[in-house]
Amino acid sequence: MTAKNLSSEEKELNTWCKVVCDLAKVCEDDGDNVLYRQLFAKAVRDAWMLKLFPKHLASKKAYQDFKKKTAGLDIRNCNWFSKEKITSNEKIYVHSVYEDEHLTTVKDFKEEILFLQRKGKLTEAKVKELFFQQRVCWITKDEDKKLNKKGFYQHRQDPLEAYDRCGIVIYDEDPANLSDVMKPTYK
Repeated sequence: MTAKNLSSEEKELNTWCKVVCDLAKVCEDDGDNVLYRQLFAKAVRDAWMLKLFPKHLASKKAYQDFKKKTAGLDIRNCNWFSKEKITSNEKIYVHSVYEDEHLTTVKDFKEEILFLQRKGKLTEAKVKELFFQQRVCWITKDEDKKLNKKGFYQHRQDPLEAYDRCGIVIYDEDPANLSDVMKPTYK
């Protein structure tokens, strides 16, 4: 496929992968430069804004609670910017009531990229592969507190195990769709 045939979303993702690789290299070469580290962290954190980001998941509790509050809407169709009418005719930003939670933490994603750069194994294709192994899941504020209380705020060696240990059940998801969730190797 030539560059002319790529969709704007694919071009955006390719550009983002290149930026992440370039910033990871600069961070490795000049690790003391705070500006580069901040730019790298911002680039990695903003990945979820890309249109190609994998579809949202939802915990069973968040799914059922949202459906009840919105007279049947599916929270998995919402993103961080979504504003929905709840049954009282009041509109809420979904992220103000639920957590838009990364199964693999942003810190683990960032550290994995830097680890691969140090090992000489980071490529734009690898960044894209890791990107597509990310999942974002709407969970309740209480479920988020459980993750944090059990020490899963910044690092999860196995994201699905962490959810399981906190009693968070992902709603109506085929386990095959979760088989490639990124597990960090940098530790």
